Amino acid sequence: MQFNSAITEELRQNVKYKDLLSWGIHNGVLLDSVYLPAAFDDGLTGVVATQYIPPNKAIICVPYNLVISQEKCKESELKEIYLQNPQLFDEDESSDAEFNILIFYMYREKRRGKESFYYPYIEAIQAKNTLNEWTQQELEMIEDPHILQEFAVVKQDMLTLWNKAEQIIIANQDLFGQPSINDKEDFYWAAESVMSRCFGWSLKSTSMIPVADFLNHSNQACTHNMVHKIFEQNNEDFQKQYKIKKDKLDLSVLGLPKVLAQYNDNKGSYIRKNQQYLDEQIILDLQKEQKNIDNLKDDEKRYLINQINYNQLMRSQQQIWDLGFCTSTDSEDNDSDEEVEEAKQKQFQHLKQQEEQLVKARRKTHVQVILNECNQHKHLLEKQNSVKITGLTEQQLDMIKTVQQDKLKQFNQVQDAQSETSSEESQWDWLKEDDKDAYFAITSTSPIYKNQQVTVSYGRRTNRFLISWYGFALEFNKYSSYNFRLWLNTEIYKTIPISSKLFDLIVIQDVIQYEDFENGFIFKDFKIDIQQITKEFRLKRHKLNNDLIMYLRLYLMVFYDGPDLKEALITVPTFLDYEIFILQFSIKLFNYFMNKFSQSLEEDIRQLHQPIDYKRKFAIYINKERKEILMAQIMMTLDAIIILKKYKENQNLKESYLQEKDGKFKRNQGVLKLNI
Repeated sequence: MQFNSAITEELRQNVKYKDLLSWGIHNGVLLDSVYLPAAFDDGLTGVVATQYIPPNKAIICVPYNLVISQEKCKESELKEIYLQNPQLFDEDESSDAEFNILIFYMYREKRRGKESFYYPYIEAIQAKNTLNEWTQQELEMIEDPHILQEFAVVKQDMLTLWNKAEQIIIANQDLFGQPSINDKEDFYWAAESVMSRCFGWSLKSTSMIPVADFLNHSNQACTHNMVHKIFEQNNEDFQKQYKIKKDKLDLSVLGLPKVLAQYNDNKGSYIRKNQQYLDEQIILDLQKEQKNIDNLKDDEKRYLINQINYNQLMRSQQQIWDLGFCTSTDSEDNDSDEEVEEAKQKQFQHLKQQEEQLVKARRKTHVQVILNECNQHKHLLEKQNSVKITGLTEQQLDMIKTVQQDKLKQFNQVQDAQSETSSEESQWDWLKEDDKDAYFAITSTSPIYKNQQVTVSYGRRTNRFLISWYGFALEFNKYSSYNFRLWLNTEIYKTIPISSKLFDLIVIQDVIQYEDFENGFIFKDFKIDIQQITKEFRLKRHKLNNDLIMYLRLYLMVFYDGPDLKEALITVPTFLDYEIFILQFSIKLFNYFMNKFSQSLEEDIRQLHQPIDYKRKFAIYINKERKEILMAQIMMTLDAIIILKKYKENQNLKESYLQEKDGKFKRNQGVLKLNI
């Protein structure tokens, strides 16, 4: 996203932005090396770096007394409103209570106009930036039924909230003023502002943060911390509940000395340690351009890491799975404390589930549900009698269980150590609403260069989530996936061959609501028990979905006529021909999805190079990424088929893998060039 200096200069003359900055700075907001508002391509307004910003530096600090927190709202003149309507504002009665509290507060402040302390902030907030402003025709440009159905629920929920709010507003005109034809519009403005701008994680409660919420979202972004200037400065005033940040962050914007440790660049360290695996020409190019590892951009480091990993594999005598490597993707960098916590939780759950599955050996799953269904159909009895689904031996189970327990023990030790050094608070007795020495601080996580947009991460959000809640999508979103479920109906498998007609009847991409779990799910005029529907498969750009493959290992036995299935396993590949059959089925499924789109990927790319409005652009971003994920899945699956066929010939898995990857790597050399 390119910085536009001409439009930025125009924005600087805009009264609403001038007033916002003046109000913020007058009330203690601190800015270091950044400026807002800044204009970027496509009319985007955000924050820009005015000079190079190193990692771990606090660049925007908002005093906590400016923050619109739950506690501040509850102690405002709306206090009685909140108490009298627990169905809306009590967390024990409404899961949306925190949002509702903020929405009513923001609505009242907007109605107060210039009498509101937050008037400059409210005037500067852009309105009408969610899907609420899209027409039905514009919504239908998004070719993802899940998004459209999910938003329909959000839209209905907002209307329901307004209908309830209207009665409260009319009954409390002393607080909200006389009824006006703009009431609904103002209320929707407040709801959309809270939906798209509030902060939650690592805070005492969900809050609105003036000035800081003008940062846009990206996957490579800044994070935020709560920082107390006095506690950082004077140890005698230190509170145990508060966690010191000055050894991890540059807090010079607060007038504190720099004492943080040096930035730990894992990518750069890995490249330095393994330079011997870089091609000689790459090293010469670096020297020619007078570049060193420290000043390379992230995409350049990723290219070098990929080449190191590839050359390590080519030169090593070890098996593929025995090699250590450094990931070139940012998804492993854990750029924020939220991502660290989420990654830890996912790893813990994964280990826990693995151990449970191994110990219990065959607990009831969708796989067994299908086998039970198969038992009910006589036409399958003969075939099923010839199929033996076997698990691991007791000796294998004991061995794997021991390994998993050791991993779990090591993980818990790491988790305990990290929790002691975490920079996030979990207790908040030290934080007072009117404390001018407590700051909400936006801090960099990686280098930010002059004229580069400064962004913050809203979390590991897919484009589905971003468009539904915030009204925008990213062209390249590493967290997005292609999602679907399958209906486990053996009657359909019995009567219909593998074809688009079969996929029409078994593929589910609709939203499954809470009530569907109790009442059954309506699909294609059938009422389906939820137990007959698979969990949601999420296809990613860079790896095959193992859950999908395991399910297909069972279901495709209905279609497979090969002789090798008596000892077939579901959890691991057993027979080459059957694995190839499964992968070929997957390609047919992915092609079925590709054929459902109204235009090609090439046409998406062509239109993105044309002048189009932002709604069309966001819709294309979503459609395009879904196609790209499917294309990546098709290519990876084809690679896997080629490797398995080569292995069938030579019985050497590593050699088969390297033959295919070497050919592919050489084919891509003209494309994958280091930009130096």
